[in-house]
Amino acid sequence: MNRRLPVLTAASTPLDRALCGLRRLFMLVLAFAYVALFVLLAGEGLSVALDAGDGIVLAGSVATMPWAALIHVPIMLGYLGFAAVALHPRYRDDTLFRRIGWLTVIGVGLSCARMAAAFLNMAWLVAPLALAALLVLGRALVVLAWWPRPISMARRMVVNLPIGLHAGWLTVLAPLNILSAFPAGAQALSLGGGFLALVGLLALAIAGVRLTRAEPAFVVAILWGLFAIMARGGVPSLGQPLGLMAILAALVIIAFALWTRTQSRPAHFL
Repeated sequence: MNRRLPVLTAASTPLDRALCGLRRLFMLVLAFAYVALFVLLAGEGLSVALDAGDGIVLAGSVATMPWAALIHVPIMLGYLGFAAVALHPRYRDDTLFRRIGWLTVIGVGLSCARMAAAFLNMAWLVAPLALAALLVLGRALVVLAWWPRPISMARRMVVNLPIGLHAGWLTVLAPLNILSAFPAGAQALSLGGGFLALVGLLALAIAGVRLTRAEPAFVVAILWGLFAIMARGGVPSLGQPLGLMAILAALVIIAFALWTRTQSRPAHFL
């Protein structure tokens, strides 16, 4: 028996229309808030955007290079496109946008709050917000990955791309944010703390790759973060174990992502 996805028709009640309008407004405001926060932080330098914005200034020996913060550029541009497309009359009652709209709004809002908390040196709040944003955006990405109908390339650029990159970057940040919340332990046991952070990152990444059917943007963001960790850790060698662990984790993720794509190809596989 073929299972058909229920088709959501145009909002038929004043409450439905009001909620849809509120969702689109929140997305537009949060997209600009994301841009404003990043520009404010990047204006002081990429190292400030990474350390004060992404909350890994106290991560000890395992952290990313400052240029890794540039991943926020395609994310925020993608969210601006998401907000603009959602406002178009053609997509105001689109089924896909209605399924992931509030998830995206909540995820972006939590991420903006995380950046603000990191900027205000509220390290104890950064990690929970990062994990919450990852869970919400991850759920939206799972919906996209298992969507039963083809998704056009244009829509993927403003939906799959920013959500996938954002969820992947949060997968990298979440273990580092947790490590940053315990600066004394991270400094005293920098190698052990870095190892635990990379193990946590790898576990989150493998689970995410599986659940999202190896969504390309998600995988690329994780590899970007691991490459930045490797670059900051030095040339991978026995003398630079964290850099070596980062590149090994990247190879494991690449292999697992390729295997996942061959095992389960959605209808909109590109």
